[in-house]
Amino acid sequence: MKYEYGTGHYHIKPGDSYISDKDHKRHTWHDTTGSQNPSNEDVYRGAQINYSPTYNIHSDPEGVLKVIKDNHHVVAQHIHESISDRLSRSAVV
Repeated sequence: MKYEYGTGHYHIKPGDSYISDKDHKRHTWHDTTGSQNPSNEDVYRGAQINYSPTYNIHSDPEGVLKVIKDNHHVVAQHIHESISDRLSRSAVV
């Protein structure tokens, strides 16, 4: 949030904690750059892990087929999840 908003509205200085009017949770104010909206509050929502398995198979064609046959359930599940994820992100609402 902008410096003027933080000091004027919440009566705090950078580094202080406050209870947000927007989500009613305790936050610590670090960013004073603000945005076009003078009452904007940047809220940290926690870390996120993006995991995407990659399959690298270096072998002759028979070896590749053997790996796929031995792990077909894992490969199929990964393909299903990838397609479902892409479809859910491209849904028109």
